[in-house]
Amino acid sequence: DQSRLYIVDGTITHHDDETHQRPDPQRFDLGDIAEALTRRRAGSMAADAADRLTTVHRLAETMTLRALAFERARLEQILAKAPRSAADAIDTATAELETLRARRSVWALSPNSRLKLAAINRAIRQTTDLLTESQDHQERRAQWFDKHAVVVDRYDIVRRAETHRRAKIAANPQHFLTGADRGPAPLLQRDRRTQHDRLVAEAVARDMAATELPSANVETGIELG
Repeated sequence: DQSRLYIVDGTITHHDDETHQRPDPQRFDLGDIAEALTRRRAGSMAADAADRLTTVHRLAETMTLRALAFERARLEQILAKAPRSAADAIDTATAELETLRARRSVWALSPNSRLKLAAINRAIRQTTDLLTESQDHQERRAQWFDKHAVVVDRYDIVRRAETHRRAKIAANPQHFLTGADRGPAPLLQRDRRTQHDRLVAEAVARDMAATELPSANVETGIELG
């Protein structure tokens, strides 16, 4: 019925968990997960994206931060079983091959370089074998993520839902602190900002202390309990 364009001006008023912070280290490569998502979504229709956003919104509305964090941790346990990334080994072998080939070109112009060229060629063959092995390993890793695409997709949705719920709490912490009298708002903007940050921290803590936890994901069949 309508289209809307939203433009972010880049202004950052303060630092929090969601703004330009280094992500927490994970036991698996999030870059590979993003790549897996890209492969699965290639050629997907806009309706698929709308369904995904609907799921994210529903989870953010119905699940607490503790429940979302619990499910994310369970999914991370599955994703941590993926074959280790060979990306660094591939980069190292590729750079080494370039160096060896350049060195071979230089020695090819020198007289009496037969022994040196033989050594360089052996090193090139060894490095090529290592590169091929690393690339095959990385392909097996990519196939693992494709095989576990349901987990990858669910993990992406849960992370987005966490971010969305945190944003909702930050926008209106009083909504998540019903039943408590917070008194009148301070007159000074600085004091209002301090009060707001305190309320956000309190609302997040209350949401993280919730008692309900998911036992299983009925939508995807991923066992969580």
